[in-house]
Amino acid sequence: MADTKPYLWMVWTRCAPELDAEFNKWYDKVHIPMLTKGGHITSVRRLRLSSEVESEQPPYLAVYEFKDIATFKKWLASDVLAEARK
Repeated sequence: MADTKPYLWMVWTRCAPELDAEFNKWYDKVHIPMLTKGGHITSVRRLRLSSEVESEQPPYLAVYEFKDIATFKKWLASDVLAEARK
């Protein structure tokens, strides 16, 4: 039986503090639209770790949701992802 539960792909990111605004603009306006072409990804949520907590964890987390693991695997092999990696 196929696994039809939603599948999450989580990406933690760190950028230089002085590039924070530029990074967020690029991520929201260029990167996410590029990755979501083709309809594989059903939603994207971006989070930032509170500056109130000291942590070695990268401060940004992007959570990409796919319908199921099969859809995620198709996306991994897709032209959309190949183009984004360029």
